[in-house]
Amino acid sequence: MGFAYNPKGGWTAQHQMSVNGKFDDITRDDLLEFAKRNNIKDAAEIIDSIVEVSSRWPIMARECEVPKPMIDAIVPNLKLTDIRNYSQY
Repeated sequence: MGFAYNPKGGWTAQHQMSVNGKFDDITRDDLLEFAKRNNIKDAAEIIDSIVEVSSRWPIMARECEVPKPMIDAIVPNLKLTDIRNYSQY
């Protein structure tokens, strides 16, 4: 698995793909709008599944002996809070 993010890097300071015209601050609504425009069925369920699996990443990283400073640096950049469906909780 790779994590290519470096806020000082020329190519790694931001996402290189846009979603709904945005490279950053992508929200659940942006993903759902993208899915609608591209006829992606069950988008909300797909998003929820990815968020749920991604939220377990710190546990999996510890099991794979990823150094704690690296885990601590990566977790905030997963940006799951903008995508999570809070109505489920």
